[in-house]
Amino acid sequence: MNIKTTTLGISLALMASPVMAGEYEINTFLTVGAASLRAEAPNDDALYLQRIGDAISVEYDTRYGINLRTELTSNISGAAQLLAHNRDGMQYDMDLEWGFVEYEVGNLRLRVGKLNLQTFLLSDYIEVGYLYPWVRPPEEVYGFNPMRNYPGFEIMHTVNIGKGSKFTSMFFMGSNDVHLSPSTTFKARNGFGTNFQLDMPNFTLRAGVITPTVEFEQRPHVMPTPMGNLNMPGGYIKDNDRMYMTTFGFSFDVANFVGYGEYISVETDGDTHQVFPDQTGGYVTLGFQLGNVLPFVTVASAEAEPFRGTITDAIGLMVNPAVTQDSVSLGFRYDVNDYSAIKFEYKRIEPDVAAVQVDWSGFTPLPANAAMPFNAGWLMGGDPTIDDYDVVTLTYDMIF
Repeated sequence: MNIKTTTLGISLALMASPVMAGEYEINTFLTVGAASLRAEAPNDDALYLQRIGDAISVEYDTRYGINLRTELTSNISGAAQLLAHNRDGMQYDMDLEWGFVEYEVGNLRLRVGKLNLQTFLLSDYIEVGYLYPWVRPPEEVYGFNPMRNYPGFEIMHTVNIGKGSKFTSMFFMGSNDVHLSPSTTFKARNGFGTNFQLDMPNFTLRAGVITPTVEFEQRPHVMPTPMGNLNMPGGYIKDNDRMYMTTFGFSFDVANFVGYGEYISVETDGDTHQVFPDQTGGYVTLGFQLGNVLPFVTVASAEAEPFRGTITDAIGLMVNPAVTQDSVSLGFRYDVNDYSAIKFEYKRIEPDVAAVQVDWSGFTPLPANAAMPFNAGWLMGGDPTIDDYDVVTLTYDMIF
């Protein structure tokens, strides 16, 4: 059975069911954004998030989505999200971001379908820009996860604790393929994990862990480097290596003070560790609500342990040399009304690429132990030869 086809069928069934049942809900959201990178030294080739350059770009942050929900019976419901974006620079296609059927009995809920990966504080509404202060969630945490959704199932249990508080625990399992680039595919197999979240009237605490077995494939391609084009032979890793991702987060809203913070740690086993070194990231955001305006500051950091070793011809893969960065962001959010907001953010980034000593002899023209600036496809990017650079973004967010 084709899971993607089945999930699409479920979503179409959900769209048709409300007409018969008469109980349905449709919500839409829109973000229109413009971003530009400004470096200390002019560099037309510098990119951030693989899309934002020195020219003003409206492609990366602009998106439109539709949320659908219907009650099929008293304890069976369905939901889906359709999303159009252009982060890959191709065209604005409408895709099924997630879609599932939910069965609820008491405090227990079971969801089956294409599910949103419940990894971070914003996982439930990460595409709905109106619901958080930043122009985009901090990349130093949200950029470490290449898999945003997956076909599978999740079980959630919620219990009320005291007045206005609840505790939610979750177990989930699934698999997915992620195309990081035209030549690179990341595959997560039989992944499972747990999440725990405590919601109080003014505070939220969250913790979780995910651990799939991973496969990695690169097809032969040409890689531009400062030393000239490098012909990469490609290769694959399929040794049932396991990846471990741990996350922690909090948020609060007390006496007009608003705060967010998250931390992520990613570790890999076996040969996969030669391609993806262990990485950590975190951020803290603090703001103060002044009427319709929320000014805020975010301090963030992404770090990694660089790989130093030998890649054999049998693997033949490009190596991620642990792209790291520190950043400080100043921003504000202005609520135009109850359904729309204007957001501005200025982000100063200090990148650093740790030297990766790899023996490339045998299949490349580069000398042994050459330092290779490479980005696996979902991390930050930019030009590591620039001491620091700025990213300026303006967005208009709506829900309707």
